[in-house]
Amino acid sequence: MDKKKICVLLLEDEAAHAEAIRRGLESYDDVFNLQVVGTLKEYREHIAANPPDIAFIGYDIAGW
Repeated sequence: MDKKKICVLLLEDEAAHAEAIRRGLESYDDVFNLQVVGTLKEYREHIAANPPDIAFIGYDIAGW
């Protein structure tokens, strides 16, 4: 029986940071399905169309 992958949405505007996270999850490709967006607009659109199981937002994007 195939396991359902955990859908992860990453909002990260720094390409190098997004790539580092992607590389970190590569060895868990059978567990996670990572989608990366770079803007709040893309994030909102993705959430509306394809709600993830979990989402991570880059610290600087949140405006803190």
